[in-house]
Amino acid sequence: PIEKEKNYVMNWIRTSLILVVISIIYLSLKTPSEGIQIRWNDKLGHLFAYTVLTVNCGLLIKKSNWLYAAVAAFTLSAILEYAQGFVPGRTVEWADLLANALGVLLGWTILKVLHPKIVALLQQLRLMRKD
Repeated sequence: PIEKEKNYVMNWIRTSLILVVISIIYLSLKTPSEGIQIRWNDKLGHLFAYTVLTVNCGLLIKKSNWLYAAVAAFTLSAILEYAQGFVPGRTVEWADLLANALGVLLGWTILKVLHPKIVALLQQLRLMRKD
């Protein structure tokens, strides 16, 4: 039963990560006339998305690998920003890349400072097993 619970928790976090990545890719590469229209400053959206991505990654991996996850998240952001240059109606913006980098940095900082509290909250909500 404990192993089954651990698998459920890890699958929940992995599913969350997959949804975050799919959402970021979709919102990054959709043409401006498609789908969701963001009515607030899009730089805040970039910051928020990459903060969530980095924190989510940190919940799945060991603390010693958080820096690698941060570099991978920023690399994804750079690839998607470059790819926007090929999407009709989209442009490559250095300010977006900066907002992405700040989001990754904020996510990494949140992990460094709040990881034990985040884990305790997830455990209290029974979304993460106590080891």
